[in-house]
Amino acid sequence: MNKKLVFLAMFSSFAVASAESLPETHDGFFLAFGLGLGSGNMKTEISGGNSTLTTTGTNSTFDFRIGGAVMEDLILHATLSGDAINSPKTTSSNGASGSPFSSVGMSLLGVGLTKYFMPLNAFVSTSGGLAKFSYQEKGASESKNIDGNGFGLQIKAGKEWWVSPNWALGASAVFNWATLTTDDYQIGTITLHETDTHRGFGVQFSATFQ
Repeated sequence: MNKKLVFLAMFSSFAVASAESLPETHDGFFLAFGLGLGSGNMKTEISGGNSTLTTTGTNSTFDFRIGGAVMEDLILHATLSGDAINSPKTTSSNGASGSPFSSVGMSLLGVGLTKYFMPLNAFVSTSGGLAKFSYQEKGASESKNIDGNGFGLQIKAGKEWWVSPNWALGASAVFNWATLTTDDYQIGTITLHETDTHRGFGVQFSATFQ
């Protein structure tokens, strides 16, 4: 079957479920946005050069989740999330430090599950999928991607309050983690192998349609 037809069929089923959903319940279409602040770090380990760089600073986080209930209070969804460390400081394993970047960050595209606990309307959510890393050097107008294969996870837990039959506002704690291994590259006669690991902690405010 054509992929577009499959997507339309899934979306239609979620829309019908939403139309039949009871107010203040988690049994149909699901759409959620999150935005927050916290702190994060990215550790870069370079073999061949035998060095480690650690980049730390305050971060900004967001996520977007869309899907539907597979059973009441259990949501299956696609997840797009991002975590950017702003104006970070970088320290090397030899003790040198500086601020060469205006930002470093990661983005995650994957799938996840969100479980609600009623009647508290509290939830836990986890997502996993493909991760991409990026950085922007100071003075540069655009960010650059780090080439390589990455995997990431997002875990969050929080509580929401109904503000209408289908809309809820909430707050949550969120943890983002991702790792990426780059393609080998040469500096002079040395072949370098790089692994980047990103961790971010934050508090998010959210708006959810259910």
